[in-house]
Amino acid sequence: MFKGARILIALIVCILLWSAVSYTISFFSSPSDSKVVKQVQLDTIFDNAQINGLLNNEMPNLLKVNKKLLQDFSISKPWTFDQITEKFHIRGASTMIARDKIRLVRDSPQQVGLIQSTKQLEVSKYESTSLEIDFNINFDDDAKKRLSKKLYGDGVGVWLSENELHSGAALGVDDTTFKGVAVLIDTYQNSPSASKLGKFPRVSIQYSQGGGYIYDKGQDGKSNYELGYCNLNLKYLNSPSKMRITYLKDSGYLSLDFGAKKNGMPGSEWFNCFTKEGVVLPEKVYLALSSECGALHHNSDILGIEWNALTDEHGDVLSSISDLSNILNDEYIDEYVQNESENEVKERIAKQRHRRLTKDKRPEPEASERRKTAQRLRKAEERLRRQHRENNLNKYGYESRLTYFLQTVWLLLKWTFIIISFLLVGFILYNRIRKLKKKTGGFIV
Repeated sequence: MFKGARILIALIVCILLWSAVSYTISFFSSPSDSKVVKQVQLDTIFDNAQINGLLNNEMPNLLKVNKKLLQDFSISKPWTFDQITEKFHIRGASTMIARDKIRLVRDSPQQVGLIQSTKQLEVSKYESTSLEIDFNINFDDDAKKRLSKKLYGDGVGVWLSENELHSGAALGVDDTTFKGVAVLIDTYQNSPSASKLGKFPRVSIQYSQGGGYIYDKGQDGKSNYELGYCNLNLKYLNSPSKMRITYLKDSGYLSLDFGAKKNGMPGSEWFNCFTKEGVVLPEKVYLALSSECGALHHNSDILGIEWNALTDEHGDVLSSISDLSNILNDEYIDEYVQNESENEVKERIAKQRHRRLTKDKRPEPEASERRKTAQRLRKAEERLRRQHRENNLNKYGYESRLTYFLQTVWLLLKWTFIIISFLLVGFILYNRIRKLKKKTGGFIV
């Protein structure tokens, strides 16, 4: 009897030990935090400008993107007149070409400038693209005075059009044949409704499917053809800046960024102006750049154009933003978020120290943007933690893996105690019954 009981107890102990080992292995082999992060939507970690940075291979540790330069539409200085005219038609009477810039209009009244690519880009062939344009809207004389008194106009346009374009009144373009997407930087306010349009320069993203399109200059582009708009800081005037248009054909993702000059590099600090999905470009488009000025004027210079086709490291098309989470190198996401938070704290401390030294209590022009970024990062971290807890709750029934592990250990100990208690009680009863049987000759009285 004692031998059988010992075997039974040993068997139960082995089962309990096997269960404990299985639970422990399951705990330590469960998805790590970085795997959970990968399931989170990108916009909980990155803003739109950073997502476009991912698409443009600015964070190769997170996402490796191959960029193929589209030579027929790209120019970099220094260039010659023949190199420009090989790729672009000169259609504006005021357009001038120098070795380091294409001046669409000069700082004089009544100017119209326009260049248009000689070839069309096949959108169906290059389904994911990024167009970067270096530009400079500047002045020949007292820029500070003219900026403060708003003595400049009218603006610059970037057109992706199915049809060829010619000179006209819509920031230098005859818009009656336009079909596609246009980005129009309007530097002069024509509409009296200032409160509805915001500060100028105003960037209007126009969309036309052809047939009756007219740019409403009197309302500065505010019409049914406007997909969206943003208001630019004056730092984008009288200084080399960048514009970046990112487009993914499959999802119709269209996003527009502007990059101001920072640390001597134009475009090293991106600001997202507009992002929208479901925008359908024509199958083939010309690239055109235009400018116009009337009684008020400024120089409009193009300093470079770079149009790239985008694919992932395997050569596959980047079809949509939601699909990016499947190919992100999630190993670096936590590290990225942590570093961004630390950098924001360092910038804030440095800014406060600078204010104490200079006794300047006024916030810097971009202080609100930095505060918003810091808040966004803190919220992103909180969303990651919440997502982590939800994943653990769905998988284990507990928000914390540590709680799950401790609860499992407690359950094992509890059931071990219960089983051993039952065995002891059973063993005691068995012995009592056996002794009674001996005393009564095999009968229980």
